[in-house]
Order: sequence, then C-alpha cells, then structure tokens
Amino acid sequence: MNKSLAQNLSICIGRLALISAEKVGKYMDLYIKPFCISLRYVNDSIEKRDAFRGLCKAILHNPKGIFGSFDFFCGAICLFENPPYDLEQLFHEVIYSLNVTFKNQFFMFINEFPNSLKMKMKKRFKFV
Repeated sequence: MNKSLAQNLSICIGRLALISAEKVGKYMDLYIKPFCISLRYVNDSIEKRDAFRGLCKAILHNPKGIFGSFDFFCGAICLFENPPYDLEQLFHEVIYSLNVTFKNQFFMFINEFPNSLKMKMKKRFKFV
C-alpha cells in the first residue's frame, strides 16, 4: 500500500474513533499495527494528534485489542516526542490503565521489548 494512503487511512480511523471510540475499538486488532507503523514518522500535525487521540480513546474502550501490537503502539508514542499536554496525559492514562487492567501480563510484554524501547518507556512513564 502507498505510504501516503496508509497515513491518510490511519488519520481517518483515528478521527472516526474520536466520534465513536467504542465502535472503532471493536476492530482494533485489525488495524492497530499498520496504524502505528504508518504514523510513526509523520510530522507533528493536527491530523497526527487527532489520530492518536482517537486511537487512545479506542484503546480505553477495548484494551484487549491492543495486546497483539502493544509494542508497535508503545514504539509509536515514544517516537512522538513533543505531543501537546492533553495528548501526553492521554498517553499516560492509556499506559496506566493497561498496567492496572492487565498487571503481570503488562510487565511481561514490556520485558519483551527491545532495550531501547524499554528505556524510553521507563523514562517517559515512570512506573514502567
């Protein structure tokens, strides 16, 4: 798939999740990995911020949908270096919620991350 098309589809999915996070969250396992891959290196923009806000809201509605691609989500948010304050807070809310919801499994997933990603997560989300 064309890189630009993948990015635009990810932005559309994220924006749909802003409107209906519950419905979009149901199908998260189908799109989470390509979503995160396509938005990793998109320059900071309103579109990228909206996409991640929507994705976070969808994750909060369906936390189980992310675990097949949890590493891709964490990698994508760690590459988003200067999100606006409200989005950074939403990232923290999602990570905290997943930590509380899945306890031991959460740390098993984190321990399987490459060392560089583990370090970024530890630095950014102090409790990891």
